[in-house]
Amino acid sequence: MASGQTPGELLTPLVLNSILSKALQYSLHGDTPLASNFTFALRFLPETFHPHAPDSLNCLELRYKVDWPLNIIITDSLCDQHVSILQVSWTEFTAKLATASDLDAIHRTHADYLNRAIFRGLLTEKAAPVMNIIHSIFSLILKFRAQLIAHPWERQQGEAVHPSFIAMQQSYNTFKYYSHFLFKVVTKLVNRGYQPHLEDFLLRINFNNYYKDS
Repeated sequence: MASGQTPGELLTPLVLNSILSKALQYSLHGDTPLASNFTFALRFLPETFHPHAPDSLNCLELRYKVDWPLNIIITDSLCDQHVSILQVSWTEFTAKLATASDLDAIHRTHADYLNRAIFRGLLTEKAAPVMNIIHSIFSLILKFRAQLIAHPWERQQGEAVHPSFIAMQQSYNTFKYYSHFLFKVVTKLVNRGYQPHLEDFLLRINFNNYYKDS
């Protein structure tokens, strides 16, 4: 995308298979036979890529083929949910799975794991406002990068000058506003006990007390 390739040039089986193959090579378990079950699927072909949009590649789906008998538990719909979330509840899932005594218990444990992970991954309808803020922050990051690399820095009277400096400054100020707003929103959610697991997220975005100090 950064090189200016069009969707028709980038989203081809040859290119996508090459990207997936390289990604698996660099992963910890890319050499296992199960790695071959991963494939890319094109949901639709966009007319153009939007360089400032974090969801520019939403046209793609990462799919995994589940063989029998595991496909009894991990159905196609559940597999789609697996691909779209982070494995934030995996430790809890494996602990509960060890106590499952029959097929129904395994199915309930797996469904509970997915629901919990979706909730913690801010992928529910109620969490949409928070995800919108995060989405806007990522968009600003991409916009700032595009402004930065659009022109080289210049020397004028011994000082470094960038032709897009004013636009970059505006992007930074907007980013600062959104990031502070995100910190306030997440802090309120944690304090109210709505989503206690967000304490870890809060610690990560404010590990150096930047937002509290400012």
